[in-house]
Amino acid sequence: MNKLFIDTNAFHKIGYNFDQKNLIISTLLKNIKDGKYKYYNLSVIDNEIISHLKQRGKNNENEIKKIKWLKNYLSKEEIENNCYKDLKDYVEFKKKANAIDCGISEINPENIFNKYFKSEYPFENKKDKKSEFPDAFIAEYVNNMNIKNNDIIYFITDDIGLNKALNEKILVYEDLPSFLSETNNIDPYKFKEIEKYLKENIDTIQQNIFKKMNLQYSGLEEEKINVNKVKIQNIIDVKVIKSEKKRYYISCTCDFLILSGEFICLDYYRSYRQTDVDNAYFDPVYILLNELPIDYYEFLICVEEKDGKYILRFLKKYDIRFNYKDMEKADIDNIIAENEDYNHYNGEDFWK
Repeated sequence: MNKLFIDTNAFHKIGYNFDQKNLIISTLLKNIKDGKYKYYNLSVIDNEIISHLKQRGKNNENEIKKIKWLKNYLSKEEIENNCYKDLKDYVEFKKKANAIDCGISEINPENIFNKYFKSEYPFENKKDKKSEFPDAFIAEYVNNMNIKNNDIIYFITDDIGLNKALNEKILVYEDLPSFLSETNNIDPYKFKEIEKYLKENIDTIQQNIFKKMNLQYSGLEEEKINVNKVKIQNIIDVKVIKSEKKRYYISCTCDFLILSGEFICLDYYRSYRQTDVDNAYFDPVYILLNELPIDYYEFLICVEEKDGKYILRFLKKYDIRFNYKDMEKADIDNIIAENEDYNHYNGEDFWK
């Protein structure tokens, strides 16, 4: 059976989104279920991912703590379920993938230290050698695996040093979409045709995303969100996730998906709430936007080939997520754009 290892940076590239509604994750799980490969969960990588997701959860909790009065509307259980959702999704992903847990305890550390002192991969960078120990143990474990018959070991990483430290028989891919594209088969010439077709039909695509959009905005209070138009600025990345017969399921990334309409939300940090019982009042300040850009938006689409022509097929819905930070950033960008003297502040308090 083929074996699959996925480095931390590959999951970082998809935003550590382990939700099974994510097409990349669902396709990966389907391929595992279909017996294309088994997923090996190395303890070094697993610990890195868990540590990152725990920190993300703590950061989410800290954001809520800044808005003390918001806790009055949410239970402790609701806060934990939402703040640590990504970690729970990761645990569920490993369970669904029937992950084979494996550790590095049996590796002989002398082999690692020999490479360290000889500056062999992944210790090629003499200035930062100490940070490469996890990669060295990973490479040592994978290189020593027994491969039976015509089995293949796949490894997904964009780390150059780790790549070069791996045995040349191991097939290395720099990211999950590239791996899924190749293992699910599509002719490169066909790919170029489809990529061109998509870019020529941006108007149709953005109209259908607007019709089928499912807005998801979290952490917003007193919000008023009305979207009347969406615009794709540029499609900058196209990857075929899977193909069957003459249908191609494609992941597209645009540099900006621009939402036009009316966006109003409470400015948490400039608003003021006096909680004194005898003198309670609330002084609200609002963020007001006509356009909200969502950067590096990824959407999924199906292209069907019929009678020598391509036909676009769309999902039932397209999730468009944004939060308070996105609105705050767009608001700050607007202020900077409107005030040309912003970067020429001379120390005088003329803004008053």
